[in-house]
Amino acid sequence: MNIDERLIRRIIIETLEKADAKTEEAEESASAPSVAVALSAAASPKAADEAARLLLQNGCSVSIVGCAHRAPETLYEAVRKHGFEAVCGCEPHPLPAGIQAVAAPTLSLGDAAKLAGCILDDLPAEWIWTALSNGAAAFASPGFGFGGESDSPAGRAVEEIRRACERLGVQWTAPGEIHLAAAADLNAAGGGATLHVPNSSERPLITEAMIENLRSATQTIVVPSNAVVTPLARDLAKKRGIVLQTRS
Repeated sequence: MNIDERLIRRIIIETLEKADAKTEEAEESASAPSVAVALSAAASPKAADEAARLLLQNGCSVSIVGCAHRAPETLYEAVRKHGFEAVCGCEPHPLPAGIQAVAAPTLSLGDAAKLAGCILDDLPAEWIWTALSNGAAAFASPGFGFGGESDSPAGRAVEEIRRACERLGVQWTAPGEIHLAAAADLNAAGGGATLHVPNSSERPLITEAMIENLRSATQTIVVPSNAVVTPLARDLAKKRGIVLQTRS
């Protein structure tokens, strides 16, 4: 075999290997749970960027990111730099078909109140409502407007809005944990009794809220070796008869 023949064979082999790699990547992407991220106007660019990026790292496919119509351009820049499609609520953008969950990091009190009152005039409330109506999951962490004294009139009003969203099916998570809650729930969507918490570049934090939101059929949680499980999470898991296992 001369040099030209060897070169041609090597090129063919490398081309086939690249094609196989792309096919595997496409298959993994197609099988990954499809998530839409809904951002309130006051959502911080950092929180938006981290939520979308960490959802990807934890085995979810971020199909689209939608922003409320008052969102600043910096919010779009934060999500577009990773190549996500970003749309604005100032124009009609229905939730795409096939979405298995909507994640709303730092959902504002105003958007939560709209959702609770079925006022669907902006993207976050509309997407979450649509997802829940279609039997999909919805996750949110409290953003602008939440907080304050719980025993004050304003605090009680805020808590009632939160509870109204819960009654609709919204699963509240602590800020920074929405990607883990979404990935954990979607990985258990097949109805299996064992939940595998995905690996993450950061140490996964398993909280009491995450245990509360687990499906009733869950019997075992397998966590990465570097995961941190809070004492309250351990206590609640034990109370519910859920076994915590560490992935070797």
